[in-house]
Amino acid sequence: MKQAKPKLGLLTITEASKAFSKDLKTIRKRIGDLEPVLREGNSVYYDHAELAYAILAKRTDEEKSSLNLTEEKAKYYKAMREKLDVERKKLSGELVNMDEYDAEQEQILIEMREGLLQMSKRLARPLSKLNDPDKIAKVIEEEIKIIMEDTCQRAIHEETTATEPK
Repeated sequence: MKQAKPKLGLLTITEASKAFSKDLKTIRKRIGDLEPVLREGNSVYYDHAELAYAILAKRTDEEKSSLNLTEEKAKYYKAMREKLDVERKKLSGELVNMDEYDAEQEQILIEMREGLLQMSKRLARPLSKLNDPDKIAKVIEEEIKIIMEDTCQRAIHEETTATEPK
């Protein structure tokens, strides 16, 4: 059998099939309307760059859907891993429910506000006896510290009792 002399920069469909490890049916399907560069006897030659692009870049609908299915599965498994990681962190106490946290913080602020509002009634009489502004400021400052410490201590106590195993 007479061996055809290779053409520089040109490939036949058979040569492309070997070069790209694709069957002839797939090659023919992917090149579609690609115009040959040269016809020599029974041989039809295509530009290697155009042929490579057609073979590698074009995908059939079936190949696209299988690629998308693979991508979708990967996304699904990644999401599942992330969800399990979040659940694990919640169980270990690394993460908290933001709604619960916000409710706790709101309760702390309400208690602190109530304490500060009640402070005026508690301090009215003792402050009326004082004439020195420095002493008045010190009494108010001490009362505010007491209110804040009490509120924080209650919050810490509630948090530790809520997280203790039952």
